[in-house]
Amino acid sequence: CHPDTRIAVQDSLVAWRSNRTAGPVRLISGWAGTGKTTIAQTMAEYWAKRGQLAGSFFFSRSSKDRDETVLVPATILHQFLQIFGEHVDVGCLSGFGWSWLVDVLESALPSLPQPLVIVIDGLDECTNIDDQVLFLRNIFNSFGRLGSSIKFLISCRPERHLEDFFNEFILTLGPSYRIHLGQSAEDNDDIRTFFRVSFDRICQHRRQDGAMSITDGPWPSQEEIEELVDRASGQFIFAATAVRFV
Repeated sequence: CHPDTRIAVQDSLVAWRSNRTAGPVRLISGWAGTGKTTIAQTMAEYWAKRGQLAGSFFFSRSSKDRDETVLVPATILHQFLQIFGEHVDVGCLSGFGWSWLVDVLESALPSLPQPLVIVIDGLDECTNIDDQVLFLRNIFNSFGRLGSSIKFLISCRPERHLEDFFNEFILTLGPSYRIHLGQSAEDNDDIRTFFRVSFDRICQHRRQDGAMSITDGPWPSQEEIEELVDRASGQFIFAATAVRFV
């Protein structure tokens, strides 16, 4: 995330991970361009640096290596064993898939820092809709074995079939499990900050080479910044594209 943006979201996720009584899932929900993947990447890096990340998977329908749920367990397991492998005995385990991953996690948890987080980004990018729901059901079925020792940060678009699934478990998840992006004043504040800092950097650079030496005061004007924020409609992709164009 750009410095000084998404601070409240990041703080809430840090607090959620450390609170063992908080629900096992946090859902980042928003349409394309609202910054879901950026936040997921930022948090994955944050937890990885502190030894609190069990693994991550970033779906992408444009990549054959990242467009199916069947690829997730092996990817998470590979990452997990790279970090915590010395604590895990996988010699007696058989089979492959989600249940195998849960077996490894469950056997390793007593000797690991807790809770750990698994980050799943862009679930809606999986090409098979039925697999998306089955994947979520596998996660939810694992709560009884993993308890609060493994938490899941999941991001996706608010597609109807995914909304229906999460609504089915609202009593388990609690009312604050979802983070909506693109629908709050905070989103506009973050986009405003991004515009201001980015344009100030451009202006400073161009003044140094003489291209904008006669420009006085802030550029663009605050009125123009507000118009851009309004046009962004909560979508960081609009803001980033506008700055790149300029």
